[in-house]
Amino acid sequence: MLKLLLLVTLLKQIIFSAVIPLWHGPDEQAHFAQVQYFAEFGRPVANDNRVKDLSQEIFISEQLLGTARTEFGKNKFTHNPAYRIEYAHGTAGKYESIINNLPTYTRTNFIKFEATRYPPIYYYLSAIPYRATYNLGLIDRVFATRIISIILSLGTVWLSFKIGALLFPRQPILPITLATFVSFHPMLSFLSSSVNSDNLMNFIFTLALYWCVVIITSPKLTLTATLGLL
Repeated sequence: MLKLLLLVTLLKQIIFSAVIPLWHGPDEQAHFAQVQYFAEFGRPVANDNRVKDLSQEIFISEQLLGTARTEFGKNKFTHNPAYRIEYAHGTAGKYESIINNLPTYTRTNFIKFEATRYPPIYYYLSAIPYRATYNLGLIDRVFATRIISIILSLGTVWLSFKIGALLFPRQPILPITLATFVSFHPMLSFLSSSVNSDNLMNFIFTLALYWCVVIITSPKLTLTATLGLL
């Protein structure tokens, strides 16, 4: 059952990732900006308010797609549910060709302050698919980078099952039920389909909960001994 749930979760997250438009994930452009900076220069954004961190490439795409924020943090979608980008004929979006063919130099021409500047682990991991698809356009690199969030979501679901198995050892249906609730949580599914470091936080927090449950259900174990249980 667990393997089937993980497979379904993987397929669900791939579909979510494929249909959620560019920059429609929570603060996705800001998180991807830090991924891009890390991938381009091999280091996190400097902790210096004078260092701009949003590339011209991302900013141009935001302007075309209506997600560029004003000084008040609003864009064309904010408080305007009727706003829609004009549909294009065929399978390519209206601005897709422009966005995917922006000059390479726009990736390292930083013109604005918007990157997250959070701890680097998530961005280090996300830089791997970014670099693997470096010769592709922006849209392709963003969707490739979303893979890291999908992988982390699988880990979170798996750990949820492990927690349930410890809490309900005599009721095998409950661990898979708990993991299913986690897998199909609407906001978690949405978040796990976009570039966002909260996905790593959710995984680490669930891992910490698992260790706590191990200690509670096995009082004789020390915290050091639990590190090898995974």
